[in-house]
Amino acid sequence: MSPRIAFNYHFTPHHTFRVGTSVAYRTPALMETNLPAVQPGELFVMNATATSQGIRPERLISREIGYIGEFVESKTRLDMRIFSDLVTNGIFWSGATSTFVNLMSAEYQGFEATIKQSFNENSELTINFAHELASSNGPALAAAGYGTFRSAAPWTNDALSASIPKNSGSLLYSHRLNDALIFSASYYQQGMMQPFDRGATDVQMMQKRTDMRLAHPFRIRGESKGELALVIQNLFNRGYTEYVANNLFNRRGYVTLTLKW
Repeated sequence: MSPRIAFNYHFTPHHTFRVGTSVAYRTPALMETNLPAVQPGELFVMNATATSQGIRPERLISREIGYIGEFVESKTRLDMRIFSDLVTNGIFWSGATSTFVNLMSAEYQGFEATIKQSFNENSELTINFAHELASSNGPALAAAGYGTFRSAAPWTNDALSASIPKNSGSLLYSHRLNDALIFSASYYQQGMMQPFDRGATDVQMMQKRTDMRLAHPFRIRGESKGELALVIQNLFNRGYTEYVANNLFNRRGYVTLTLKW
């Protein structure tokens, strides 16, 4: 049972205040309850009996306060919220007992906002921003001998806290040039982070990336239509790494063809 309750109050037709909370669960996977008797590479066979007896579902309690505002005269829409997500009974592998255990707890708190600005019927700009902080009992677990939670980040001893970017944002601008061409450009920025299960050499520095897309919509006959598009990712070739230091994301481009009938 995963209950959710929310309250929305429209204090004007274009301005809405909301408050909500919900509870969700993640049932342990078969891998976590019946650890394979033979590891991958030979034959992947689950044990017939539970190897991690008594393991409980992970629980997530989410709370948020939000606001949606539509400013008709300026053609602007604002959607923002503050949130807190609490995870308990977190499951992870314990090398000491060779079982999965429910000992991790964590909390994520933050602020998110989206601003959508329409300049005219052909042009639109969308701005997204998020600020998020995380904390966990990882330092206590690391001190108790659970190596999974030893932080490789130099700025904190909480491996979970380091594993998310504190600040991230994006811009998306779209413009219809004419009936035959639609242009869009996007910019993404993500703060520094240390992947949870990687060493310090794989720290992910701040990412900055620009993409562009030029699309040509067309109609074939009747209700049939299609679109031919050119997409270029990482336009300025700001090589950045994802997850591991040698996983470099360079400039790349491709063409797509979409048909609908």
